[in-house]
Amino acid sequence: IAFAIKRKKEKIDLPNVVLSETKAIYKKEYQLGLWAIKLIKEKIGIQLEEAEAGYIALHLVNFSTKNSSQNIMQGYQHILNF
Repeated sequence: IAFAIKRKKEKIDLPNVVLSETKAIYKKEYQLGLWAIKLIKEKIGIQLEEAEAGYIALHLVNFSTKNSSQNIMQGYQHILNF
């Protein structure tokens, strides 16, 4: 997220070529990504692109495949407490 904000401030566009696949395959994670970019807008006033929601979703998927269910829940709780 920090790099996404930095890219936005520096006006660097990073197209997400797998966004449509991410939306279709990882629906819940993508919804969390959308929620995260909305929260970022509310908290710090920076509007990230929809592509960033896809990147956030993929990070969540990557995290979940590397950790146990307990760690997944802790990760989601951490995100929700942002």
